[in-house]
Amino acid sequence: MDGRDRIDGDCDGVLGGSGIRSEGSSGGGAAGSGAAGGGAAGSAYKLASVEVNWSDLCAALPAGRDAESILKRQALFAKWDVNSNGCLSFNEVDSSMRELMGKVMGGFLRTRQHGWAHSWKPVIRSAVRTAKGMSAGGSPYVDPSEFRLLLLCMLRYFEVYVAFCRLDVSCDRRIDFDEFKCGLPALASWGVHVEEDAAAEEFEVVKGASVGHILFDDFLVYANAKGLCLDDFGKASRTMHRLRADLHEMLY
Repeated sequence: MDGRDRIDGDCDGVLGGSGIRSEGSSGGGAAGSGAAGGGAAGSAYKLASVEVNWSDLCAALPAGRDAESILKRQALFAKWDVNSNGCLSFNEVDSSMRELMGKVMGGFLRTRQHGWAHSWKPVIRSAVRTAKGMSAGGSPYVDPSEFRLLLLCMLRYFEVYVAFCRLDVSCDRRIDFDEFKCGLPALASWGVHVEEDAAAEEFEVVKGASVGHILFDDFLVYANAKGLCLDDFGKASRTMHRLRADLHEMLY
């Protein structure tokens, strides 16, 4: 798909890419019943109008080991370091990512579901928390030695976020049981295999302490533990897989 991954940008309950809801299914949180049984025919799926260009995202977040990426990363850190104190606060990371993503994926961020103020915040928070969690120091700021890990986390967690949005048919930033069950074929295509008769038990595992639904933080832990991997990065596939391997090496 030329590096582009379609999702439910217009919040009409129809998912793109490996979507899980068929045309003609009823509204609300649950997807069409055909998906849970293995999915409807390909013609029953409708792609949403909003796209994620993974190639552009990789270029905007230079997390590679090559010399060019290192130079771009140094320049990006200096740009984000608004206070010029050699480290990044959460607010600096947050505001800088808003600006960067607004340029790279403006259409994606302008949709109702994916406004920065609400749905994307957990991605930034989790990335900063992971980058700082791997550091021996107790500083709340991200320093240059942690910046590459931060960018790797941003890329990986955004991948998981896209998967989360695909399952979130009702666009309420959480996944209920019907959405989870109807999303089993999509999960399987991403390398996470759950039998239909085990869906209820698995749902309880994923949601943890959350009441009645799966939040992004729950799904992120589950996706990383299961090795969830989207299957349609297009031209960015090699880069995304290499960077994911780098992240795994740094964390484990």
